[in-house]
Amino acid sequence: MEIVDPALLTQERSKMVEYVIPILEVGLACSTESPKDRMSIASVLHKLHLVKKNILEVSS
Repeated sequence: MEIVDPALLTQERSKMVEYVIPILEVGLACSTESPKDRMSIASVLHKLHLVKKNILEVSS
């Protein structure tokens, strides 16, 4: 099972760090065992919107 689009891995490493790593960090933070240790939904949305904004700025 692939969790990262192979096309992203062929781009320079800085792109992977800029886009993929933050998304995976959010996923891990949302899946901690204790619900009280998980990220708030507001923090999740904020971080994902920042990643989306960065991707759209580069794509334009």
